[in-house]
Amino acid sequence: MLYTTLTIGSKDYKLRLGAANIMELEKQLGGNNPMDVLMATQNGQLPPLTATLRILHGSMQKFQHGVSFNDVVALYDDYVAEGNSYTDLLPVLIDVFKVSGFFKVAPEAESSETAKP
Repeated sequence: MLYTTLTIGSKDYKLRLGAANIMELEKQLGGNNPMDVLMATQNGQLPPLTATLRILHGSMQKFQHGVSFNDVVALYDDYVAEGNSYTDLLPVLIDVFKVSGFFKVAPEAESSETAKP
């Protein structure tokens, strides 16, 4: 099963959006597709932090059962405290979309996971 990894502190978080997670995100984002949030970056706009963290939260649900949105907010604060920035998180989320079926994945990439700092 494909997933991407986000490391915060000494802990690795496996990230992937399943269909149920995507549908829940669409509700939370006012009916918008979660990928639309990140597509705004192509127009030079940063997506809202709340929407970005909702996507991160949704992508954690498959492998980190019980992680709440408030946990994700605290993890984000830890991520930034480690010297990362908000914009460092965006490529991680693009990888989440790749492993979650939003983009066609090359056959050789299907057998490996994607790791991100």
